[in-house]
Amino acid sequence: MKTTLENLFRVALGSCSMVTLASISLAQQSNPANEEDSQTDDEVLQMSPFVLEEDSNVGYRATATLAGSRLRMPLRDVGSAIQVVTKELMDDLGATDASTLLSYTMNTETGGTQGNFAGGGSDSGGNRSDQNAARINPQTNQRVRGLGEATLTRDFFLTSIPFDTYNSTQVTINRGPNAILFGVGSPGGIIDNSLNKAQVSKNFGEVKATVGDNGTHRLSFDLNQMLIPDRLAIRVAGLDEARNYDQKPAYQNDARIYAAIEAVLFKNENSDFLGNTVIRANYEQGNMESNPAMVVPPRNLYNNWWSTLPRDYYEPYTGALIPEIFTTDFESQHTVNINTAPNGTINTATTPTIAWTSVFDQGALVFQNPDDQVPNAGSASYPNANGLQGRLTFYPGAKRYEWFATQGFEGQGYAVGFVYPSIQDRNVFDYHNELFSGDTSYVDRDFETVNVTFEQLFFKNRNAGIEISYDQQEWTPYWQTPVDDSLVSIYSNADIQIDISENLGNGDPNPNLGRPFVRINDLGGYKQNQIDREAVRATAFYKFDFEDIMDSRWGKILGNHTLTGFYGEQTSDVETRYHRASWNTDEVPVGSAFSGRAGAFFRTVVGIAYVGPSALTASGPQDVRISPINIAVPQIGDSYNLWYQGPTGRARTDDSIKNNNFYVEGINYAGNVSQNTIESQAFTLQSRLLSDHLIGLFGWRTDEATSYEALTASQVVDLSGSAGTFQDDGNLKVENYFLQDEPSSVEEGDTFTASVVAHVPDAWTEGLPLSPRLSFHWGESENFSPAGLRRNVNLEVIGPPTGETSEMGFSVELAKKHHLRFNWFETTSSGANSGLNAALVSNRQAYRLERMIAEPLNTGWTFEQTKAAATEGLSSDPIPNINSYAELEAAIIGLIPAELQQQFNYRVEQINGTYQVQSDSFGGQVATASVKAKGFEVDFVTNPTPNWRLMFNLSKQETVQSDSAPLAKELSDLIVANIQSSGLGDLRVSPTFGANETVYGEFNRLVLVPLNGILAKDGTTSLEQRKWRANFVTNYRFSRDTMLKGFSVGGAVRWQDEVGIGYGQIYTDEAGIVPDLNNPFFAPSQWAGDMWLSYQRKLTDKIDWKVQLNLRNVLGSDEDIPVRANPDGSIATIRIPNEKAWFLTNTFAF
Repeated sequence: MKTTLENLFRVALGSCSMVTLASISLAQQSNPANEEDSQTDDEVLQMSPFVLEEDSNVGYRATATLAGSRLRMPLRDVGSAIQVVTKELMDDLGATDASTLLSYTMNTETGGTQGNFAGGGSDSGGNRSDQNAARINPQTNQRVRGLGEATLTRDFFLTSIPFDTYNSTQVTINRGPNAILFGVGSPGGIIDNSLNKAQVSKNFGEVKATVGDNGTHRLSFDLNQMLIPDRLAIRVAGLDEARNYDQKPAYQNDARIYAAIEAVLFKNENSDFLGNTVIRANYEQGNMESNPAMVVPPRNLYNNWWSTLPRDYYEPYTGALIPEIFTTDFESQHTVNINTAPNGTINTATTPTIAWTSVFDQGALVFQNPDDQVPNAGSASYPNANGLQGRLTFYPGAKRYEWFATQGFEGQGYAVGFVYPSIQDRNVFDYHNELFSGDTSYVDRDFETVNVTFEQLFFKNRNAGIEISYDQQEWTPYWQTPVDDSLVSIYSNADIQIDISENLGNGDPNPNLGRPFVRINDLGGYKQNQIDREAVRATAFYKFDFEDIMDSRWGKILGNHTLTGFYGEQTSDVETRYHRASWNTDEVPVGSAFSGRAGAFFRTVVGIAYVGPSALTASGPQDVRISPINIAVPQIGDSYNLWYQGPTGRARTDDSIKNNNFYVEGINYAGNVSQNTIESQAFTLQSRLLSDHLIGLFGWRTDEATSYEALTASQVVDLSGSAGTFQDDGNLKVENYFLQDEPSSVEEGDTFTASVVAHVPDAWTEGLPLSPRLSFHWGESENFSPAGLRRNVNLEVIGPPTGETSEMGFSVELAKKHHLRFNWFETTSSGANSGLNAALVSNRQAYRLERMIAEPLNTGWTFEQTKAAATEGLSSDPIPNINSYAELEAAIIGLIPAELQQQFNYRVEQINGTYQVQSDSFGGQVATASVKAKGFEVDFVTNPTPNWRLMFNLSKQETVQSDSAPLAKELSDLIVANIQSSGLGDLRVSPTFGANETVYGEFNRLVLVPLNGILAKDGTTSLEQRKWRANFVTNYRFSRDTMLKGFSVGGAVRWQDEVGIGYGQIYTDEAGIVPDLNNPFFAPSQWAGDMWLSYQRKLTDKIDWKVQLNLRNVLGSDEDIPVRANPDGSIATIRIPNEKAWFLTNTFAF
């Protein structure tokens, strides 16, 4: 039954009423006053307007924020959508980071084992879920209002570093753009963590020790020491955490150290002009090591091995004809014997594409079992061989060998909108308790930060001041995730297939026929990033109060006005290096076995890991059995014995199989460097009128984002003095990591913020029950996201993504302790990346030239041989007017418009005796889309009594995509027309390799299928969108005059509405494939509950002890959660449910 707004309002108002009535019925107790009301003017004046006071919050209710104007201001005066999460709330929940916190906040989603959505995305082919980036940098796997990830900041400096509560005072979530904070940023908003500051007024400390299930443990400390009272203090904090998951052996270790100092250099007590002169500084260093959990199970590419595809069932969803073979010649559990006839391979033009080559020409290490430490090829003729060459290729008319495996239909051109299904049967593989990638993966992330701030206040009443801050951050993730979602050609490393080749390439029987396996590309390779950030900012303000110059009546009416000026510069340097495990040997010329330079695709070390017993006798997919992968990943320098195709190459005879020893070398085969600099200026005017009953805020900001790119290929050649971009040993030349002297783009933008908050005078509501205080708010803001240089598919530089938001609503305060805020919003993201790999649309000519010209020339083929191989099996010559390599080169380049031909400047050149394809590179190609989010939010926070705190929030969001990839669609239509008119469409794109894929087939797979999938999203809501969410958190501490004194009990409930996981599809001649908006697919609603119990007492006069037991997700379902449905309504992708967890925390405060 669908949830209605009326019913949800009843739940919200009912909860509020119960709390209100309960608080009235309790014995009268003194109520904590509002922070805004309780502070005297003198106390306010002594507080720095640039800093939040840690003890200003009351329970779950934060009273002040810096997110409104960059100066401290009461939250009730802010017109934007801000939620501040206090330390008390995080302590009660046991939340320590974004993954354990954001599922309790409004209109926010986070991934991970404790998250409320899968997140991640789709791979470049559009037919798989892709969790790889989410596993490497989980802090970015979050979403606000269904728009996208929020910008992360620490003390409002941009960051890549995930926060932790060990050194955080509070977390601020600003939903939607906020030009005052950042004119540049995500339209989803900002998530900021406020770092602990040293306190010069008191000494204190805290030590926490936590133990939990699966061997999890966490130790943290936080110590503040005055060195000179009221003048100098230092604060030190540390963290050592080992978090283990139900999915064995997944883990995350986190070690950090933090230090902060505050020095009041001058108090200037005798000066009417100068106030305090203060310096604050902090330093943090950390290391995070993990073998990340997989919330989405591996994919199943073998279902169709047992069953045919009903034509009348699937064709209406795609508009494409399913090959006739599926209904006429389908053979269940079909296997392939490639040694019985010439050309003994599957021709995908005439046979079902439920089978495909599993390994190309690379050398593959074969692991007979998922936990093997020593690979073995399984060849009777070469019993000591560790691996073999996957594909053996020959001249047309001779025999050739392909190593075939099952392939799901969902990835084929006729299956638009379908994605490969993830395993959903825990009898097949227990993905709740076993990590499919086993112990093969690791992610290391190191960081180091320094921040120094100078503050000077002016005048006796502190009505002016300036703050200058310098911030430096270094973030270095380093990872090796061989069994991941990365797409290599048509495969992902987490695809499970079944081996259907009866023989090995040397004619030996295949001992693994019928066994499930995974193909791991670049086994032993690793990747690393380094992001260096440097920023400086200055914030100055002046407050003018009319009450200082005129009588109190007019002074109160005209109020006070604070003008704030801001200037900032921030630079981000990003360097990425990809290291590939590559084959080499000193025994024979390596080129006689594997083509290409060191680090090239065909020199890549590939792994084949068999993960279960043979399924030849299985009655269906339900009988397959899978085990996790715990193979020994090859290390640089390791040596293996491989058999391979002999030096006679592609014209080999049957006795040309050879074997030799090869070693693994690490080659820096790809990488990039970039720099982005943002210069910002802003002015904000906050006016408090009519005795603080009307608060207006107006902000203007201008940002200039300058991007620098790496040298082009031509510039690398010119600077290095030698041809090509690679060294002789296969590594990229160092010049590839040099920046160009001139910026690649300069993006400028002016953004504005305006808000009004009106507080109804207390006299108007005086005498009403509970003394209500009523306020109304309205706000608008905008921003843009400096995504660096971006180009459309026509290589035209395009502007950055932009965001706009409009917020309006009202707030009610009852009895000075119950606080409700109602907010309606509309937030738009325009020009965001659609997810399409746009470079494949316009820049695939280099690959075609490599495969159809350079590779045949390097093989020694004449043009006639190449043409014969490319047209093999066709009834007629589709290119009668092309009779030379030069003419073929011109035809391939001619598939794209003349303007693109000129800019890319493709050419095939002979360099050091090898034919290579050269072109000018243009990075940053994207296809854009727009998204609009509309919704409603209710936030209720109360402290009914000093012993009781409570929070309830309710949120609604509907986010719809539009205007997807229009230029990519236009260019792809033109290229398809040119492919057809040129006759190239039916040519095999890799003739020397014996592969059957055609020029059109490849373009259809890489471009048209994912493009049509993206176009089909127009008009649909964001994937995994929950229309309604509600969260309830409470904690009650028993009074000291009861037998339960010292005890506290609390709990939390999270509810999520049914979730849209896809749509049916309609094919029309006019519009092609469009979503059937009248036929959405939903997954059920969810709820989960936490409980905790604590006991607190004094151990000594100076030491307080608290012990707390948390039970997370103790209530709720253990069922798998659907994430995505295919157009026929079948569940394609699931995520595992939140892990149930317990942890016991001992806290010593002094």
